[in-house]
Amino acid sequence: MGVAGHTRELDMMDLPLQLDISVRAGDTYRQGWTLQVDNGSGPEPMDVTNVEFTLAIYDTDGVERVAGTEQTAGFTESGINVDSGVDGQITVNIADADTAELESGVYAYEIVAEWSPIDPTWPSLTKTLFVGHIIIEPDTAVGESS
Repeated sequence: MGVAGHTRELDMMDLPLQLDISVRAGDTYRQGWTLQVDNGSGPEPMDVTNVEFTLAIYDTDGVERVAGTEQTAGFTESGINVDSGVDGQITVNIADADTAELESGVYAYEIVAEWSPIDPTWPSLTKTLFVGHIIIEPDTAVGESS
């Protein structure tokens, strides 16, 4: 399983982050992130308690959506899990079921965050956090033959 062992930091003032992901077909990719903002006194976690996240995986041309979901409450499907909203901690999860269904190759993806309006007279804020490619590598299990 392609699970990263640590949490990385994302500066909310430097978006979107270009990040390419490589995962073997049938494996899970999981990476923790702490979303931070620097208001002049050093980086601090951004509260994402009321934020809706979307992970979308597109075909190579970035046109047709082939996988992805809205925010998830666990790691059973591809999406974004909010680990600690007040601490800005999220986990990007690309489930083994999705990587198994996709053919080997390169896909485009994006992760978008939408903050709810503070009050009804203010619009919501939508920001693209990550963009890049997901490279699905063939499953080359030992002992398989063609």
